[in-house]
Amino acid sequence: KNKKKMSKENFSLNNLVNLLFDNKFNEILTLCEENEVMSAGFIRSHEPSPTLRCVHLLTYMITNDLDNCRFLWKRISNQTKSNSQELCAVWEIGKCLWLRTYAFAHGVINQYSWSDALQPFIGKLQHELRTRTFILLSKAYSNISLQSLCQHTSLSETEAIKNATQYGWTFLKQSNDFKVKLIPSGDTKTKHSELDAKKLSELALFLERAN
Repeated sequence: KNKKKMSKENFSLNNLVNLLFDNKFNEILTLCEENEVMSAGFIRSHEPSPTLRCVHLLTYMITNDLDNCRFLWKRISNQTKSNSQELCAVWEIGKCLWLRTYAFAHGVINQYSWSDALQPFIGKLQHELRTRTFILLSKAYSNISLQSLCQHTSLSETEAIKNATQYGWTFLKQSNDFKVKLIPSGDTKTKHSELDAKKLSELALFLERAN
């Protein structure tokens, strides 16, 4: 009972946004996962709302945990998917990330009119995607044109130059390209406490049987 009460009190959108601003992604994921497990104990109409499903998916994307992101999408009911255009738009981003087509992911992000509730998560995801893109480009190129960098990152020329120089890249005005410096990459996948893979596996089985 105490665990359920605590989760209910902590599980509000405002609280999740505050955790996002503090970069406490593990806590967001734990709350989302606990909420999903608890919801499975009720009738199907108590499935987490589309907005919370979006938050859950986006946080997996932010932490680069695409496996769990894909498994979550499979657990979401077809009814919830068909009733939420925004949820489907979030998954379009996920599909792009799975294929590592980051430029297309930025395209999806920029084309959709996101709700106020999701904008902080979308903004954080786009920032993370740009960071990953710069790291990948630094491993693939010794020189890259300004135009190409803008296409890969969905940044304006001014912002692209600003971001690149912060990574130590040298902008060559005469040729309009950058001399690229390798960006060290740590593990961009944030690990979160496994609430328990066992519980989530049991939940997936429960939902399969309920459908």
